[in-house]
Amino acid sequence: MTCTSTDNFQNLTSTKQKRTKLIEGFNKARNCFASNPADLEQAFEEHVFTINFPGFDDEALLEVTLRYGIFYLEEFDYEKKIHAIRILNHLMDNLTQAKLIFNMRAQLLYETYNKYLNDKESVHFLLAIGESMLKLLAIMEPEYASGDHYYCKHSETINSMLTNCYMSTSIPIKTAYYKNLVLYIKQMGVFASRHLEKCLTIAFDSIESCKIGLDFDKQAEFIDSSIELTMVIVDTCPQRIHSHSRLILNHCIKILYFYSLNATDLNESVVNEKIGVIDKVCKIVVKILKNNKTPEHAIKEFENLKNDQKLDANFKALIENI
Repeated sequence: MTCTSTDNFQNLTSTKQKRTKLIEGFNKARNCFASNPADLEQAFEEHVFTINFPGFDDEALLEVTLRYGIFYLEEFDYEKKIHAIRILNHLMDNLTQAKLIFNMRAQLLYETYNKYLNDKESVHFLLAIGESMLKLLAIMEPEYASGDHYYCKHSETINSMLTNCYMSTSIPIKTAYYKNLVLYIKQMGVFASRHLEKCLTIAFDSIESCKIGLDFDKQAEFIDSSIELTMVIVDTCPQRIHSHSRLILNHCIKILYFYSLNATDLNESVVNEKIGVIDKVCKIVVKILKNNKTPEHAIKEFENLKNDQKLDANFKALIENI
């Protein structure tokens, strides 16, 4: 169609102009809404969000919606970027795998998302595009075909996220990366084991990035996300986790120790938050100890720690029931 030709957009400078040109060409050919609505973009979006599967089998509507969403991602305003993600998510939810992959559409969207995947200016946008990329990867690399390609694009995406997470100094941004990584590992399953060491390094970095025991009110979500990441790694890669069991146990002990600090000075809401986090940490420790591949020396070290009479009373109370 001429409305999607590159020539039609080469002299347009703003993304809004590009979107308007795109919609005008589509509406002229299809007459989907009034020719001169008060808000052309709103009229088009209302039309798009009424389309459900298999409505996007219409090639013209599919192409226009895809390019409209991509043009919208170029906006500077992050609320508009997130809105673009909603449009593209709606498209992916109501489209067959074959239609999206045909004519390099999925690859185009994948390359577009890669440009914005590690944009650290907005936490909400980082979470939104991470989840949308995951949805796209599930279409491009479905589970039933995983034995052939071994989740190559999943791995490329996770590697990029791990690198940027490690380099970031922002607690909210790190928290968003942790949440996204949990989703990617769950989707990859056992194939995520190739990223085991890097993921654990990122999770362990949470101890160095904040003072848990002294600033729990501000860092609760960050620490909870890092523990959730550790837990999903332990659950997803049980056959490979034994080589890292000692490090994981030491990490869990550090968390429990920090949480035991100033225990009597904490308000009730914070105590309740801590109880939830401590419960998760204890579950991780139990899973490591029960893993039949966990080295005996790691288990023995933990048992010796529990029996140490010189331990702080609060800390001892946390670990004695494990």
